[in-house]
Amino acid sequence: MSKAFEMIPDVVTDYLSVIGGIRTSEYLTGEIPYSIELQCFWMAIQGFVKVREGVDKDRQMNWFHCFCLGVVVSYGGGLFTPLWLGRPTAMIANDLCFGACILAYWIVYWTPFDIGYKLCRTFPVALITTLFAELFRVCGIVNFCNAAFDAFKDKPSVYYPIPVFGPIFYATILGNMGPLFVSGFHSYLGNGMPWGFQKGLVCSSFYHFYAHDTTGIIGTQLRRFVKTYFFMSTEQHGLDDRVLPIVVISAFMHIVAVLQMPQLLGPTFSPFTMLSLPKRRTSSPQSIEKQVPAQKDVRQTQAAVSRQKLEPFSKRTPDLGEENQVKEVIPSNGEAKEVDGKKKKRKKKGGNKKED
Repeated sequence: MSKAFEMIPDVVTDYLSVIGGIRTSEYLTGEIPYSIELQCFWMAIQGFVKVREGVDKDRQMNWFHCFCLGVVVSYGGGLFTPLWLGRPTAMIANDLCFGACILAYWIVYWTPFDIGYKLCRTFPVALITTLFAELFRVCGIVNFCNAAFDAFKDKPSVYYPIPVFGPIFYATILGNMGPLFVSGFHSYLGNGMPWGFQKGLVCSSFYHFYAHDTTGIIGTQLRRFVKTYFFMSTEQHGLDDRVLPIVVISAFMHIVAVLQMPQLLGPTFSPFTMLSLPKRRTSSPQSIEKQVPAQKDVRQTQAAVSRQKLEPFSKRTPDLGEENQVKEVIPSNGEAKEVDGKKKKRKKKGGNKKED
């Protein structure tokens, strides 16, 4: 078994190499030519395609509203998360992100015969979009985790040698600021832990402890476990303690992102299913939404019936069936009751004579 695990790095290097002589680890860590440009462009494409397939599927939105929404969906984390540490956002620091948004907006909305949007929806282009957009998220988790660690590493708490929660939270919130801003707090978190939080917490925690925790018990034991059972000869392949965690979380995020494509398992797929369940685990969110209106209708009907039983008949609001029925009440003195302005005749008991 140990020899089989020892062969994993060789298999990855030999059989998963990227076309053009670029190794898999170079792509997974973003060390390829024009990496930043490709990430920003395809991330913007993915954001504007989501807007057009979602809230603007009828093409009724104002162009400026649509453009601003596409920018937030694409780069919501980059817009708001740096403010937590008082840093300038990349949307202001360089022109690449806004330039990618303008180009993506034109491709998705204004190309002749709508050819840009139609191509973006094909599986090959959607696959490329998913891969580079996920690489953008991988680099975001790594860079923001490093930024928070560098900011707080000189002042750790007295309970652990390095800051623990700050870098993990800062990298996790990066991938969730956009949905929180667009959907709202309750709408985004109402059905359980979203995939963005699941992915961010797991990947940022693994990277943070593996790359930064050189003296604490969590980091040392994690590296020993990984090197013992999975990557026994990582150094000879250039996968040091800084590169290996990036390769691991990048491979994991890419695989899940591809599986979550609509053509495969769909966006609701999550390897951490238990974390995504709502508080009431006896029913799915869809069944709960169907049950709540039905329960409200039953309670309202029962309350209305109770009120009608307590009220006199004359004060009740007649139902539709009661309005269509003409009820005849015969007094005890033998006189006929007037119905709709006419006297109705009735027969006497024991005789054929009619009386008015």
